[in-house]
Amino acid sequence: MAPGPRDAFALPILTNLAACALELRDWKRCLLFCDHALQLEPGSYRALCRRGRALCELERFADA
Repeated sequence: MAPGPRDAFALPILTNLAACALELRDWKRCLLFCDHALQLEPGSYRALCRRGRALCELERFADA
């Protein structure tokens, strides 16, 4: 499905929220934001990196 005009705004907002969650050490919330961002853009570098860091912090190495 092609991204809509809202998705253009949603992706950077979600990745920024994920960055904030990382700074707050809220790993699970970071995963939620990243997963949502990756639904919009599966190749989002920022979402993938932040998701990987959160998974490592949660010691879910196989998922990272």
